[in-house]
Amino acid sequence: MNPVASRKYERRGRSVRKAGDPRSDVEVDRDRLVHSHAFRRLQRKTQIVGVSTVDFFRTRLTHTIECAQLGRAIAHRLTDGSWEQVVEHPNQLADLVEAACLAHDLGHPPFGHTGEEALDAVLRSEFGIRFEGNAQSFRIVTLLEPKKYRRVTSPVDRPLGLDLTRATLQAMSKYPWAEQDPRAGEAGKFGVYDNADDREYFDWLWFDVEHPSRTLATDILEAADDLAYAVHDLEDGIWARLIPVDQIVQRETWALERIFAMVEQRSPGLFTSASEMEQACRDVFGRLEDEVWARGPFDRSRSSEAGLKSLCSALTDELITDVTAGGQLRWQSNQPLQQRIALLKAVIWVWMIEQPKLVTRRFGQHRVIRDLFFGYLHQPGMLPYQDEWMRVAERGSAEQARFVADHIAAMTDAYAASVHGEMFGVSHRLDVPE
Repeated sequence: MNPVASRKYERRGRSVRKAGDPRSDVEVDRDRLVHSHAFRRLQRKTQIVGVSTVDFFRTRLTHTIECAQLGRAIAHRLTDGSWEQVVEHPNQLADLVEAACLAHDLGHPPFGHTGEEALDAVLRSEFGIRFEGNAQSFRIVTLLEPKKYRRVTSPVDRPLGLDLTRATLQAMSKYPWAEQDPRAGEAGKFGVYDNADDREYFDWLWFDVEHPSRTLATDILEAADDLAYAVHDLEDGIWARLIPVDQIVQRETWALERIFAMVEQRSPGLFTSASEMEQACRDVFGRLEDEVWARGPFDRSRSSEAGLKSLCSALTDELITDVTAGGQLRWQSNQPLQQRIALLKAVIWVWMIEQPKLVTRRFGQHRVIRDLFFGYLHQPGMLPYQDEWMRVAERGSAEQARFVADHIAAMTDAYAASVHGEMFGVSHRLDVPE
C-alpha cells in the first residue's frame, strides 16, 4: 500500500487489529458500527411513523440496514474504476459504502426529524448553537461511543469513540463543513459542530484537503438513502392505508393536485410542465392500473401484500439500474431519475409526514424533547456520567447544553417518553394508533 493510500485507513487512536485478523480496515469499521450501542438503539427510533404503533413500519434501524444493502448493490455495479478515489482495492468499495450507510443515521434523536428540530430549536434560541443529525453522527463515532477510551491531547480531553478510519469517516460525511459555515445556511445541514473537540477531530480527518467535499462513497450513500426513503416509506404508507394508492392510480384530480403542489414546494423547477409531472406519475403508478389490489383501498390480504412488495421491488431495481447506467454513478446528473424520486417523496410528504394525526403527535413529541432538555439542565443530578458532567459544568452554558443534548439524542422513542413521564409525573402516548 502506498503512503498516500495508507492515510485513508489511518485511525486517530492508531488502534491495531489482532494478529491473523483477515478483515480489511473498512470491514473492521463496519463491524465496530454494527456492535455499537448507538446502532442498537436505532431499533427503537422512528423512521416516519412511531415504532410502537404496529410491527410493520420501518424503524430507523431497518431503514439503515436497507440503505446499506442498496449502497452495496450500487457499489457492485460501478465498473468505471472510480473506486480508486476512495479505496485501495475495488472489492473494498462495497464494504466502505456499507460502513458509511450503517453510520449515517446514528445521530438521529428520538422521534426522528421532529426530535432533531426540537433540539435544534432550543439550542439555537437559548445558547446560540445548533443540533444536526449528521453532525451528531460524527460526534458519536468520534467522541461519544464507548469503544476506544484512549485519551488524546485536546482542549476538552475527550475519548476516541469507535476510532474509525479516515476512509469511513469521510464516506459518512454528507455535509463536510461546520455549523457556522455559510453552506449550512440559516437552518441547513452541516457535518460538525463548532466546538473545540469536534473541530479538532474534523481537522485531523481532512488534514490534507483544503476544501473538504463529498467522496464517491458519500455520493453512493446519498443515492442509497434517497432510494430507501422514497420506495420503502411508500410501501409503509400504502400498507398502513395512509397513502390512497387506488386514487393515485386512477389519477383522481384532487390526488394529483396535492402531489404536484408538494413537488413544486419541495423541488421547484425540477419539472418544466404539469404534463411532464403527469407522465412521471404514470411511469410510477400506471403499471398498477390492471392490478386488482390497487383498484380499491389496500386490504392487507396476502395477495395485496405480495403485489405491493412486487411494486416496490420493481421500483428499486429500476432506480438502481438508472443510478448505475453504463457502470457509472449517475445520481444528480440524471434528471428523469431525480423527478421520479421527487414524485415518490411528495406522495410520502402529503399522506404521511403532513397527515393530521402525525402532525398532532409531532407537536407532543416536540414538547417532550423540550421538557426533557430543561429538566436535565435544571436538575443535572438526573444525568448519567456524572464524572464527565462535573468537568463540563465548569466550561459554561454552551458545553452544558451540548452534554444534555448528547444524552437526549441517544434516547429511543419509548425511553424518552418513559423518562418524561417519570420526570413530570405524566404519561404520554406518542405514536399514531393503527
